[in-house]
Amino acid sequence: MKKYPYDPELPDSEYEIYTDEDSIAQMHSRWRRLAMALGGIFLVAALVTIVNREGPNPGQAWRRRSVWLWLVLMILCHVIGLYIHG
Repeated sequence: MKKYPYDPELPDSEYEIYTDEDSIAQMHSRWRRLAMALGGIFLVAALVTIVNREGPNPGQAWRRRSVWLWLVLMILCHVIGLYIHG
């Protein structure tokens, strides 16, 4: 896509795509839904890992680290979702 320099003689309708607030709101809404969905998936993964911790070898180090990883990713996705919303 080629970018053209700004030309003040062109009508404002030529630049509408860059200032369309409805399109920006829709785009933010899509990104927010994606971030929240990923956060939910990470929460479920953390809960599954916690439940599986009680298996044959409870307390393995990789399971503890993976629970923290899932929780951090979940919080990050929700923070991003809230940032996009506001």
